[in-house]
Formats: sequence, C-alpha cells, structure tokens
Amino acid sequence: MITRYTGCGKRVCTLVTSLKASSNSLYALPRDLSSVPRDLAGVTRDQQYRGGFEGGRWWGLLAGGILAASVSHEVDETDSNAAPSSTIPNLDPLLSTTDDTSLSVPPHLLTQLDEWYTTGQYSELMSLLDSFADIECAELLWRRARAEWQILKSVGQDPSILGRSDRVSQIQGLVDLLDRALELDERCSAAHHWKAVLSNACSGSAGLKNQFKNLETMRYHLEQAIELDPTDTDSMTLLGAWHMELLELSWVQRNFISLFCTFPNCSYEQALELFLRAEQLAPAVSLSNSYLTGKACFRLGRKTEAKRFLEQALDCHAVTKEDQIVLEEAKRFYNSSF
Repeated sequence: MITRYTGCGKRVCTLVTSLKASSNSLYALPRDLSSVPRDLAGVTRDQQYRGGFEGGRWWGLLAGGILAASVSHEVDETDSNAAPSSTIPNLDPLLSTTDDTSLSVPPHLLTQLDEWYTTGQYSELMSLLDSFADIECAELLWRRARAEWQILKSVGQDPSILGRSDRVSQIQGLVDLLDRALELDERCSAAHHWKAVLSNACSGSAGLKNQFKNLETMRYHLEQAIELDPTDTDSMTLLGAWHMELLELSWVQRNFISLFCTFPNCSYEQALELFLRAEQLAPAVSLSNSYLTGKACFRLGRKTEAKRFLEQALDCHAVTKEDQIVLEEAKRFYNSSF
C-alpha cells in the first residue's frame, strides 16, 4: 500500500486528547538529550506519525500537542516496518558540494534526512545532523527540532529513562531552535509549522493558562505555514481542527478560557474552508480530514455533503493505531447523526 505524504515533510495525524487532561499528562522529558537512545528500531509507524490520541477527543490544542511528521514523498507501507540498519552508512557522498551556492547544505542531504526520519533511523539522522552542528541553516534547524521531539516522545513514557522535572525546558530548547530557524529564514513554511506544534506542546507542559495564551500564537504560525506553502494540507487540517475544537467547547469551558485571554475568533465556515482546500489538494487521502470535513458540514446543516465525507472516512483503511481511533470516532458520529 502506498501512502502519500505532502507539504514540507509532514503528514497529518492530529493529536486527540481530553480538554480535562492536565499538564501532567505530557510525556516527561530527559535532562540531557545525549541520554536518550537514538536507535529506535522498535518505534511503530503510529508513533512516527504526527500525532497521538488520548481521551478520544480532537483536543490537541489545549492539552499540549504531541505531533510527529513524515516526509514529502511516497512510501511503501509494506516495507516501512522493517528494522532500520544499526550501522551508519558512509556520509561522504552526502557531504559533497553542490553547484547551488544559495543553499547552506546540499538538497540531497535534506532528502536523506527526511528518508531516515520516515523509517525511524534516528541514529543515522542525528549523526548526520551532528556533522552539520556548526552550520546555522533553517532547513537543518527545523529538522533537528522535529527529530529530537520525536525521540523525546518515543521514550518519554519510560520513567527509568526520563525524569519529569525538566520537560518545559527541554521542549523550550526545541522552540528556541525553531525561533532561530525563523530568524534565518522567516519564509520557511516548515519552521512555522513546527513552531506552532512545539510552542503548543511547551505551553501545555507549563499549565493550562499558558496553553490558552498560546492559542493565537499557534494559529498565527499555522496561517504563516499555509501562506508560504499553499500545498501544506497538514497545516490546513490542523488549523481547521483548531477552529473545530474551540467551537465544540461548552459554555462553561469557553468562559473558563476567557478568564485568561480573549476567546479566539473561530467559525465552522473557516474550518470547513480549510478542510475543503486540503481535500481538493489531496482527495480522500487523509482519514482525519475526511472525518472533520464531514463533521463541519453537519454542524453547518449541509447534511448531504456531511454524509458523503463521513462515508468517505469510513471507507479509509486504518493504517495506524491513531487511524483506528479516528475511524471509531467517525463511526460513532455517523451512527448518531444519520
């Protein structure tokens, strides 16, 4: 089975958590990244995708986003579960010069980093990134933040490896990498995307008040990512989910948020526009987008379209554990609505 990946090395599998989840639910982080195993051959495909599910809700915005990513090329799922090589290949061909003097690193090196990320070969990936540690390049910085975030998530639930006390400072370090990437290249779409993801995770680990205050920051960077890369369907789906989750809150929850910040402007119309744009670019590719499109249509009274998109979601094959949770939620919503 071939899975299509689109936009700045990212594939959406939106985080689902309960609004009631406290900052204690965030994975603990290590004091020193050097203590974290980089060879995670046992990491499953669902752990590599951008997202995780907890509590059966589409609330990845107020509970500390835990999002991962994949690369912008086609991957054969039948081969994706093979254990990555534990040996680091010869890097000399990757370190060769390029005729494009406008780039700090050869483009084929970036391709190799993305391939290793997709297959979970974190030892190779981090070793190559370390080889370029002295080069300040936006394309390398956001990839390092993405890789280190995935490593932290993958081992973060093991108390024998990680403590909990430094989780805010650890994620903040990754946010700082993205801030530097944006200083170097403010038009880097992927850096904006990951700034949205990791600033959300960092604020989530610092408490609900900080999460609420970060909502507009998250929206800003997702909007920038989409503006700079109009094909970034991942950010479109995530921003649409941002609208949906705020709209699905109860009156009590909305007023609680308003104690800390002005409640963000959001609408089902804006959410649906984003979902439809993503669907137009990648028809029936994302189970998450199909489900959310159907749900937004239903909320707007467009029941015929809602039924079509929900049935499209139900026809999707659940590849990962997260996909299965989304599929089950889509079934429940469909059965209760039609």
